[in-house]
Amino acid sequence: DSAYAAVTDYFRRQITNRQPIARRDAASVQQMYGRGIYFKGAMVLHTLRTLMGHDAFFAFLRRAAGAEADQPIHVTTDDVIRIAEEEAGRDLDWFFDTYLYQAALPRLITERADDRLTLRWRTSAEAPFPMPVDVRVDGAVRRVAMEAGRATLTVPAGASVTIDPQSRVLRARP
Repeated sequence: DSAYAAVTDYFRRQITNRQPIARRDAASVQQMYGRGIYFKGAMVLHTLRTLMGHDAFFAFLRRAAGAEADQPIHVTTDDVIRIAEEEAGRDLDWFFDTYLYQAALPRLITERADDRLTLRWRTSAEAPFPMPVDVRVDGAVRRVAMEAGRATLTVPAGASVTIDPQSRVLRARP
């Protein structure tokens, strides 16, 4: 666990968020590529695995890499999105719009008052971002659905609460 945490922490610190990692318009190599793009891409895939689940994610990777064709294939960003959505069995535009087409990472706003914990995602486009997040309350971890990008939980007053205890979701840090 500590080695995993060290690697993901290192990757996160390399992300510069100066530009999106994909664009819908033409861009020069200098505009597109910087050191942070590879680290952000890796962490986006890591987050996608958390969202999709192990089996669907690895089926997506096999298809996107051309494993079914027994040879590498060329895929576009749109192909990657389509394959991920097919393997996940749902629309993931909100995910890819935020992580690929925006430079800034989503921010998870947390507010705690008495026995209530409110979680709310904020993206630079102010678009809905229903990314679920794990929450550990006094040692018990549960996945919190974030319908419309927000959720409210009841937690015992004084309970120890950790948001995303295994750092599975790429997000802006304070």
